[in-house]
Amino acid sequence: MNVKFVCGVAALTAVLASPALAQGATPAPDFAMKASVGNTFEVAESKLALKQGASPKVKAFARKMIKDHDMAEKKLQTAAKGSGATVAMSLDDQHQALVTALQAKTGADFDKAYVADQIQAHQDTAALLASYKDAGDDSKLKTWATKTLPTVNMHLKMAEAMSSM
Repeated sequence: MNVKFVCGVAALTAVLASPALAQGATPAPDFAMKASVGNTFEVAESKLALKQGASPKVKAFARKMIKDHDMAEKKLQTAAKGSGATVAMSLDDQHQALVTALQAKTGADFDKAYVADQIQAHQDTAALLASYKDAGDDSKLKTWATKTLPTVNMHLKMAEAMSSM
């Protein structure tokens, strides 16, 4: 048998058997931070959409994102209390770069880029929430993820419907 193959199988087995992967969940502090970054990102881009977007549909969607994600953030902050998690309400470098790139666009170009960013952001958030809902390590954050997931999925469908504009 090939030594590289055997070593590769052994390494893969060790990774798959690791407790972190077996639990399948992001620890509460990491989950809360990622969820907060997602909310903050969607609000930041949506505020830009109100100023730089061309389509009335995009602007209506942006208003809904600001309202819903501000509310989700407040509920996340409440759920995070006592879990050891902190909620920063700031953007990481990756999300800040997306906001900066979007700032350079206007009109129909802005609308297309904004909708694409929102689709990706909501896909990422839905996956994060679903994972934590199923295997999270904090009951209050699991409840928040469970209650928030349907709204995120609705937002995703709304954004996808606008992608054909």
